[in-house]
Amino acid sequence: MEQETKLCPYCFEEIKVEATRCRYCRSNLGPHFDLSNWYRALPGRRFLGVSSTLAVNTRLPVMFWRMIFIITTLVHGVGLLAYMTLWFLTPYHQNGKAPFERLLQAFRQGYTTLRHDLPKGEEVN
Repeated sequence: MEQETKLCPYCFEEIKVEATRCRYCRSNLGPHFDLSNWYRALPGRRFLGVSSTLAVNTRLPVMFWRMIFIITTLVHGVGLLAYMTLWFLTPYHQNGKAPFERLLQAFRQGYTTLRHDLPKGEEVN
């Protein structure tokens, strides 16, 4: 017979094996930071999809994330910077490349082309 309970790694109370959240301390027991779910092509997407991505992966309402970005933009000014950074690092499709990865790839291709176009013996300073 298989074991039906396990200990919560956070509060050490007995919980069911299939539990995804501890009923005592409310800790999330699901997969931690699964990058396969981080993409912006989601149904709740309004502008660039960053808030929807955060909502799906943190299990907090999308309106919470939108308000956090708006408030931190108005009060501290870092909300817009954080939003654009997350957009730059998050791919649009599930198995796609982020804008940052596409930009790096374009720079690598340009540099490789530049290196091959130089006459032998010359280097780029």
